[in-house]
Amino acid sequence: MDHAEIVSILKGHYTEALDHAKARIDKEGQLPKQNIDNITRHLKELDELIDNQCDDVYELLGLEANTPEESLVHQDLKPILEKYELEFDPDSKEYRMMKEAYKFARRNYFQDLLAYNRQVTDYSLIQGQSISSPEDHFKPTHKLQTVIDKYVSEITGSMEKKSLNELTTCLRYLIELYGEDYSITKINGDEARYAKECLLKTPSRRNTKKETKDLTLLEQIKVEGLPLFAPRTVNKYLEYFSGLFKWAVNHKYLKENPFDGMNVKDRKDGKREDFNDAELALIFTELNKGKDGLAKDDLRYWSTLIFLYTGARRNEIASLTPDNVLHDTDNDIHYFKIKDEKKSKREGRDSFRYVPVHSDLIKRGFLEYVEKVRAMKGKDLRLLHQLTYTDKHGWGKKLTYWFSNVLLPELEIKRSETSLHSTRHTFITRMKETDTEYAIIDAMVGHQGKGIGETVYTHRSERHLPAFKDAIEKLRY
Repeated sequence: MDHAEIVSILKGHYTEALDHAKARIDKEGQLPKQNIDNITRHLKELDELIDNQCDDVYELLGLEANTPEESLVHQDLKPILEKYELEFDPDSKEYRMMKEAYKFARRNYFQDLLAYNRQVTDYSLIQGQSISSPEDHFKPTHKLQTVIDKYVSEITGSMEKKSLNELTTCLRYLIELYGEDYSITKINGDEARYAKECLLKTPSRRNTKKETKDLTLLEQIKVEGLPLFAPRTVNKYLEYFSGLFKWAVNHKYLKENPFDGMNVKDRKDGKREDFNDAELALIFTELNKGKDGLAKDDLRYWSTLIFLYTGARRNEIASLTPDNVLHDTDNDIHYFKIKDEKKSKREGRDSFRYVPVHSDLIKRGFLEYVEKVRAMKGKDLRLLHQLTYTDKHGWGKKLTYWFSNVLLPELEIKRSETSLHSTRHTFITRMKETDTEYAIIDAMVGHQGKGIGETVYTHRSERHLPAFKDAIEKLRY
């Protein structure tokens, strides 16, 4: 028996129990205070078990039952096992999965029971102000798998294949964690924090490593001594979760997005990753050699300059085509139309930001280069036309290899704190040193800011190009 079957059994059991409890409340009125106190105490115990990754109150207290059959959790599970004619050995994989899932099923049962009990005394006469009925939790249309399928179906046409595959992989994590029949309406702030905690404990490459590949997600999390998801990986999952739930809010499944703003702090963020003056001088000296230096082809030369003069991310630069270099004729400003990688993931649809082409790029012949590539007219032609696509790395692998494995080592300036992403840090740092408003910098690099930065995310942004152009021209390397 697999995890999904066990979850289905427990959900069926507690759904039936909840229906009986609701019928009794409808007939006799609100639960007595003593009953509410007992349920609240049980909920606290279950929260402690889940937070401490314990299966039993005995274990939580540092005690041990003489036999597995004497444990408190077994006494709770015994009638369920008998009802569904299940016989699991206490040391079996199925029994371990049931003990783990039982805690969450029982906790949700108690939470739903208290919520239904509260609404009995809600006599609000204002439409829409009363507490939502727990019955919403059991609507077939609210099943997690059903909602995910609708979400993915709606955004499929607006995402590249690689991003869509990444999205579905990340959302599959929620199915493994909660089960496909779990109601999306039950995933509140507490559940979102729990999902984040699980991500932080998840082994990297969990489905290919021999230690974890044959285990369920909850079992994988308990395996010790393995490398875990990096902070950036955790944030990638959380961003995709947030995109799903933002869509769910917009489609009236939920009132708020429990994953909004739940990113973790990357330990690397505290390190100085931008290039210093001496390192930048070496980079530009090498670029100025043209074909006689390391940057001997279009890909190496123009990619390095575009990174340094836009502060864009690797995949954002790799996704550029000649049609993403535009001209605002009213103000005579050439600019990049950059697909915002982070915002597109959050919203599940393509979102763009606008960065003026720096005059140094124009002096170096960038506009002529764009027209040369435009004339090639190849299928999926990138602005950096020498890029190639792979399912694993998308379009950006060559960019990383050139910058981190060729340029920096050959110039003898490669260190643990610097990488291709350092060009982004360098751009942001140098722009801040020009006393440019942070809102303008946020808007150009794709940070969520206020003022002009916030306007860029919600309005037609060409109107701000003159301000952006004035700002970016202050940048000097």
